[in-house]
Order: sequence, then C-alpha cells, then structure tokens
Amino acid sequence: MRREESLQNSKKAMQEGRLRDAAGSLEQALEQYPGDRALLLELVPLLEQLELQDDLLIRLGEALESAPADSELRMVRARILASLGRFEESTLDYREVLSAE
Repeated sequence: MRREESLQNSKKAMQEGRLRDAAGSLEQALEQYPGDRALLLELVPLLEQLELQDDLLIRLGEALESAPADSELRMVRARILASLGRFEESTLDYREVLSAE
C-alpha cells in the first residue's frame, strides 16, 4: 500500500471513530516506510487515545535513535513520559531539547 493511501485510510477510519483501524493503517505504513516522521507524528495522537503509550514510546525511541537531534520528536516523548509520571526521563528529554537550541 502506498504511503498516501495509508494516510487516507487512516484519516477516514479516524473520522468514522475507528481509532484502532486508523492506527493499524499507519503502523503498516511505518513498516513499509520506516523512519517516516510524518507518519509517526500522525500515529502519536491515536496511540495516546488508545492508551498505548508504551508502544508509542518504543516507536519514538526508535525514531530518535535514527534522528537524535529531532527536537519535535524529543518534545513529544518528553510530554508522554511526563504524562506517565516518568518525570526524570522526561526532564532529560526536555533538557536535551533546550541544550540543542
């Protein structure tokens, strides 16, 4: 499935309230296009709504291994870590972003 088709399928599923299907489409696309930042950022709110933060943290960690200077991804991960009460880890990510700017 093409990247654009996956995005369209995901958006349609979201509009219909089928969050798991939407997330599944994006996850399949990420398997075909690993490291695709736009797909990952589309997946973030879905996995949060589905309360799959641990899966999301794994995806973000993998993305940050490939692009450690990506401040936006690091900020997203810091926010999720903080929401889970993992404040020390969250603070490390926030500090990394602040030191890079």
